[in-house]
Amino acid sequence: MANNVAVDGNGYMWFFSIGADGLPWYAHQSLPGGRFNGSWHWLSRNRTSFTSLVAAANADGRLEVFGVSGDQLMHTYQVCVGDAFSPLSRLGDDIQGRQDAILDGNGHLQVVTCTAAGVCQVIHQDPDSATGTGWTDWIPLNPANPIAGMTDPKISTNQNGCLQVFVVDQARGRIMTSRQSAPGSDTWTALVQLPGLDTAVLGDLAVAVNNGNLATENQWMELFYRGVDGQVNHIQQDGPNSEAWSSGYGMGIVLPTVPDTANLPDGKIQLLAVSAGTIHANRQFGCGCDGWVGWRAFDPQLPESSPALGAAHLAVNDDGRLQAFAFCDDLLNATLAQTPLDGDWGSSWHGFGMGWGYDATGTLIRLREEVTH
Repeated sequence: MANNVAVDGNGYMWFFSIGADGLPWYAHQSLPGGRFNGSWHWLSRNRTSFTSLVAAANADGRLEVFGVSGDQLMHTYQVCVGDAFSPLSRLGDDIQGRQDAILDGNGHLQVVTCTAAGVCQVIHQDPDSATGTGWTDWIPLNPANPIAGMTDPKISTNQNGCLQVFVVDQARGRIMTSRQSAPGSDTWTALVQLPGLDTAVLGDLAVAVNNGNLATENQWMELFYRGVDGQVNHIQQDGPNSEAWSSGYGMGIVLPTVPDTANLPDGKIQLLAVSAGTIHANRQFGCGCDGWVGWRAFDPQLPESSPALGAAHLAVNDDGRLQAFAFCDDLLNATLAQTPLDGDWGSSWHGFGMGWGYDATGTLIRLREEVTH
């Protein structure tokens, strides 16, 4: 699921993006589940540039955004639900690649990053922390065994509430993983190689949870990654909370990036990806081991005059409907929502990338920066 999109406590979806000049911007829906208003605002009034952004909702519904600027991890939070953001503050140094964030079962945001020194690490909110920052110290997952070149970790939740981290060892083409010893614990298992991979891993990965949006014990994680030939591959836990994984297998499509994932209202996993200007989609027949319907061109496609660029993303509205995002030539950002909940989609894409925004003085201006990701 797109980690630069989050829904606040009032049900509004917010979209955070980085302009061609590296500046962070955001836009949000005009109504919960509705269209985006096309008005873009700077997230950082001091014009701090970023290379990645991640957004997540706090337990009280306020959004928090984490961004990498240079080698520093910065963050900002809404003062009130739906309100302005705080000044940026620094959470960490020596950061390499992107970051991920999740709300744990205790209502604390947890963030995972990798350092240039080859350490994968987590940090979480703690109002009673001795650091005085509201956050713990960083917890290294492989302090005695640094692995150079690890980037772009992902974090997800097992059915029993234990968090689990996955990160690609780019040099060796393997996925490394670590999990909490107990829900809410600051103790994590050693970072070890994930078993069952059928090919060396190329680049990024995506994580999804079967029935992840439903209150059921029938939940287990699935990973999607690209092999060295660019084909999308898939591997899943043998069962809820299992440390054993199935053997990986190819899904019959070559893509430049891994597909994005989200849970449909019935718990099935939906996949969305872009290749050669065309948006492709796939979803499960049923949750878990019931197979996939197969890749097909997403309906509706973007206009022929504005083919998809880069990647496509998925997010979940407050009412459970999925929202799709794509990036294209003249619309820049375009979005489409399911209507209704049964999985049908709207008839056309709605562009919201060329709206108006406010500069650092509060003046309304026409945005000139292209939003790139």
